[in-house]
Amino acid sequence: MVELKKDLPEIFEEFADQRRNSFLAIKKLKEQGVPYIEHLPVIETADDVRLRSAEEIARRAICCLITIQLACDLQNQQDVEDSRLFMTGLLDRFGVRLFLTEKEKAIFDGTATEQDWVNMVWKYEAYWPLIWALGLVDSLAFPDQICDCQKAIEVVSTKATFDEFMKDVQLRSIDESRALFVNVNDRILKLLRSRVKSATGETRAHYQGMIYVLERSLFPSQKN
Repeated sequence: MVELKKDLPEIFEEFADQRRNSFLAIKKLKEQGVPYIEHLPVIETADDVRLRSAEEIARRAICCLITIQLACDLQNQQDVEDSRLFMTGLLDRFGVRLFLTEKEKAIFDGTATEQDWVNMVWKYEAYWPLIWALGLVDSLAFPDQICDCQKAIEVVSTKATFDEFMKDVQLRSIDESRALFVNVNDRILKLLRSRVKSATGETRAHYQGMIYVLERSLFPSQKN
């Protein structure tokens, strides 16, 4: 019992930090006149996070970008088979083919639906935080506009091999990354989920797509 009581203040302190961050996020939304939902769960503590190596994140980012490029060509019906062969060659050049997710594999093997192509193209917005975590872009602005797609491509396209790509990587600290996740979880997702509730048709689908890619970047252990 003594040990339990000794641990309680730390538990409450961590809980208080999470609730404070949530309160500040809601306060910001109120100031911007944005509707919000108060009952969303808080993000896990830093102690609960399984740290991924720079190599793991780099492979995930490269797989993501190359698959996005193929999905773009599939959407536009631009030299589909040539594009598939070229992008497969890029996977092999960087040595990442074995690290594709199931949905990425479907883009390459031709079993993906048109909606899967659309979802994959939106993963630009999930890819961008990955290269931020790798120190390859300087900052993450509030996502009220599309990321710099040209910059996103050049991060990988200017490198010949995985080892060359890794030379520019400077993995950000868990504290800096966690601060980003708290911001995304408590501010952006609340904003989007509240708008989905009142939206209809294509607008609703648009918000749902944004939620999809943000959740994939927040919770990469989920299937994507």
